[in-house]
Amino acid sequence: MSSKMADRLKMLAIVAMGLTAAFTLLGGVGTGCIAYSADQYGVRFAVYVPSMPLYQVFVYVGVGLGTAGAVVTYALVRGHKWAYRGALITLGIGAVMALVHNIHSSWLNEDSFAEYLMNMPTSMRLYITVITLVLFLILRLPSIRKKVDVDFTTPWRGKGSGSAGGGLAAIVAGITTITTPIWVGGSHLLQGYNLVNVLRVPLMVGGGLMILVGVILMIPVLLETSRKQAILRLYRKLRYPFQERTNTG
Repeated sequence: MSSKMADRLKMLAIVAMGLTAAFTLLGGVGTGCIAYSADQYGVRFAVYVPSMPLYQVFVYVGVGLGTAGAVVTYALVRGHKWAYRGALITLGIGAVMALVHNIHSSWLNEDSFAEYLMNMPTSMRLYITVITLVLFLILRLPSIRKKVDVDFTTPWRGKGSGSAGGGLAAIVAGITTITTPIWVGGSHLLQGYNLVNVLRVPLMVGGGLMILVGVILMIPVLLETSRKQAILRLYRKLRYPFQERTNTG
């Protein structure tokens, strides 16, 4: 397969890693409502009260892993040698944590197996983490590497490819963050009120900033040039009109 295919698979892995990091971080933050306030929400969350210390651990581990995942995503874009191994470690621990979280929550609620599989949003975090982990493992299979060698330490082949990977990862993570009240709301309703709305402003601001950064990183790809050349082009377009106004004045 061509080097372009290797870059596309690398980009897919980076976007998946960024998405997993976003889900893990959001899951850690979102668990805080149970970890620290389950005893304040009445009967609806009373079943979680005895397990509040455990859910506080889930918060710390989730935030830590989500942050680590973001760092690993950046390292993958930059081609650091430790990035691939870091991704496997982060994803492996994240999958185990999501599985334990999912099983414990289902046990507390006495869910059926079908309900266990759909224990949102923890089940979604588990599935995305496992899928991303499997993707990274597949890319290292000898049979796959014979056809296309996806090496995260080699330079990107196409102009702006590195920016494209980082940009897409940031945009996907931003969209996931902004839409959190939608895909999490069903499991966070209390007397008709979506508890996720408590964090609506930070989610909107954080998600919006990630999308903005992603769009900026995508500029070199859209212009089919390097990041340095894209910055120079933008600088010239902003500078020349100012010079023209100065000269005519």
